[in-house]
Amino acid sequence: MADTGCVLGLDLGTSGLKGTLLRHDGRVWATASAEYEFDSPHSGWAQIDAAKWELAARTVVGQLLQLARDAQIEAVGIDGQMHGVLLVDERGEAIAPALLWPDTRARAEVETWRAIAPHIRSALANPLGPGMAGPLLLWAERHWPDQYRSAHRFLSPKDWLRTRLIPGVLVTDASDASATLLWDVVNDGWHRELAAELGIRASLFPEIRPSSSVAGRLDSATAASWSLPAGIPVSVGCGDVAATLTAINTGSAALSIIVGSGVQALVADITPAATAQPTFHSFRSASESYFGMAAPLNGGLALRRVRELLAMEWSEIYESPYLSIPNDEAVFLPYFAGERIPALTHASNAGWQGIGLSTSRDMLAATAVEGMLFGLRRAIEQLPGHAGLIQMVGGGSKHPGIRQLAANVLGQPVTGRRIENATALGAALLAGAIAGWPALVIDEEEALLSQPEPSDRIEERFARFQEASDRVVEQSC
Repeated sequence: MADTGCVLGLDLGTSGLKGTLLRHDGRVWATASAEYEFDSPHSGWAQIDAAKWELAARTVVGQLLQLARDAQIEAVGIDGQMHGVLLVDERGEAIAPALLWPDTRARAEVETWRAIAPHIRSALANPLGPGMAGPLLLWAERHWPDQYRSAHRFLSPKDWLRTRLIPGVLVTDASDASATLLWDVVNDGWHRELAAELGIRASLFPEIRPSSSVAGRLDSATAASWSLPAGIPVSVGCGDVAATLTAINTGSAALSIIVGSGVQALVADITPAATAQPTFHSFRSASESYFGMAAPLNGGLALRRVRELLAMEWSEIYESPYLSIPNDEAVFLPYFAGERIPALTHASNAGWQGIGLSTSRDMLAATAVEGMLFGLRRAIEQLPGHAGLIQMVGGGSKHPGIRQLAANVLGQPVTGRRIENATALGAALLAGAIAGWPALVIDEEEALLSQPEPSDRIEERFARFQEASDRVVEQSC
């Protein structure tokens, strides 16, 4: 008799929700996804009605159950986009739109953080940015006073989605908490001294629980509404980057790059240190360790916006001539959203510089891909111990040209890990842990290696990109 036992992983992303069913043997049974868009009612704003997330999750679960009709789901794991913030009441109901990581409305609040005494601020050990939960929460206190006063807790996106399955359990995990600019990496807990200095109510902070612990079990009514078995456990879950690290084995790789709605470069197992001038992020993983991250805000998000503006399919973007861009061709600056690494840059500074009469639509797409990787290179240069083999995971890693351009731009060998939906798989592995499964090895195809091809042309174009980006930074000061 066929083994129909599996676990469900849900990945709440910026532009869509993905789900996967994972079998006991580490093979994926089924995957599904649903897209949504966030709202930008004013320049630099990024917010969403959280009900869109629940609708997408229910759609994905329904699709998976249609694809795997015999599935016996034993547990649910959840991960989600990091940095965002929702104000909720005692039941976990959202009382205002969710504010998301590309948002730059809290620029003034970031300056409040910057003015805090260095001995307090240094324990954050993270660069300041307006799209992180702390500044957004302070913005809400100043501009949405009624909602702020009536809020019982603030939650990260994945924590709110989990309340749709386990009502009333308003908790988070350390991977999301450490990405708020409200976390003390020295004492490994909420930075209550900072909150008091800023006037943020510490009562809004959710309880911290381990990522792979059980948040609760589906009651019969909730289970019936989701068409899931009653009584199955749901994990506390983790941030999306931590979920991806859970799914991939870093092995001999010095650096991991995740290409999706965002782009992140990661160094695993670092020892965070207090510093008033951090050049990269130090976040908790789904285990007890920390990882270093350089994450330009305008990575996959910028490519998606270019695709919309040029009315192109993703296949056209990935097949554009980015490996043969002439030296005198336009340079693309990807700053649709504000940037935080290596320097704080305000939103609405995206565009092409140097477009000529011969510049084609395909070349605009190609230079956008190049610009995304140039921005990633600037960010990676801030990370410790990044020299060596790079492993790439995510949508872009499937394309040999993207891997080759990444190797050329970064000057390091790049291997493409052929793990589909790695982030949702990480959530599924958390589900397997709370279901009592032994540790799994994810079934994947052989990784493909691209060696760097040194090029004066790329270095000259990167220098032009650097100069243009520095001018944008100067204008933002």
